[in-house]
Amino acid sequence: MSDPARYPIAHQGRTFQQLPPRPRQSSGGWIVAAVLVIVGGILGAIGVGAIGFFRMSDSVDRYQRVTVPGSGDLNLATGDYIVYFEYPGAATIEPPEAVRARLTDPTGQVVPTEALSGEQSYQLSGHEGTAEFTFHADRDGVYTLETDGGPGITLAIGQDLGSALAGPILLAVAIAVTAIVLGIAILIVTLIRRSRSQRPPASGFRPAMPPSI
Repeated sequence: MSDPARYPIAHQGRTFQQLPPRPRQSSGGWIVAAVLVIVGGILGAIGVGAIGFFRMSDSVDRYQRVTVPGSGDLNLATGDYIVYFEYPGAATIEPPEAVRARLTDPTGQVVPTEALSGEQSYQLSGHEGTAEFTFHADRDGVYTLETDGGPGITLAIGQDLGSALAGPILLAVAIAVTAIVLGIAILIVTLIRRSRSQRPPASGFRPAMPPSI
């Protein structure tokens, strides 16, 4: 006769076998990955913003300047430009004296200027300026700017700083938002899977075929 201790557990005429414990999947690696994605995106956005700031500072350095009173030649390409008044305190106070300026194109024709409706100022690379006028250069060439007024003011001519900075800022925001959304999505999926893996099984037994005698 066979040894009864070797038979599986019998219950109500059916034979059952104990299931092995369900292995738990480690979620720590995915949580770390999500955090790294978020932190990396934020650091990347800061880096892009810093690059944009340095490029803007370089743009201010390359502005063409004419001292008041005086005149100077400007090498301009076709496009829109802004005339900035540079003087100490330009970002917070009005010019100390009135300035008159006359701009002519390569053919000697006077270039019309328009006053800016908004405010735009900068304090970069040792320069402090505020935007006063805008104009459009119809052709490439050498333009002549003649100025008159009180000393202590310099006219700086260049393109709009706001548009130059908009691209890096938008890119930095896009990088940060994408990284945060992706990191949060990884965290949510990881926590859901972890919660499901910790649920106890419905039964610790499963039917098994009775042993043959």
